[in-house]
Amino acid sequence: KFSSTGVVAARRLHRCFGAMPCLNLGPTHGVFWSTCVATGSVNPIAAALFGALVAVVATLYLSSSHLRRLARGPISKQREYYERLAWMPPVFVISAFATMATPRSWLLWDCMQKAYEAFALL
Repeated sequence: KFSSTGVVAARRLHRCFGAMPCLNLGPTHGVFWSTCVATGSVNPIAAALFGALVAVVATLYLSSSHLRRLARGPISKQREYYERLAWMPPVFVISAFATMATPRSWLLWDCMQKAYEAFALL
């Protein structure tokens, strides 16, 4: 089973808040960040978010240049499938970063990743 790094990181962050019932999606955005500030764990989280932001920018830059090169190729069914696959890195990096920034939304972003993966592999 595939699990993105952002989802795994969000689950680890949820563990520091104790056991949660199945339907509880964790702390809200404001509670999460205020708890991080109160416990003094802002620096590691800020460093992780900064590193993730660098990865987002690099992935988006490389993917955009790759997609521009793909657009210059001849129109074919194979190119259409390849373009769908080429959009996977941007979709996954954005959802992983959003999960790190707002851990409560990990289920939404995980569903988005799975839905795009299914679309790309059709």
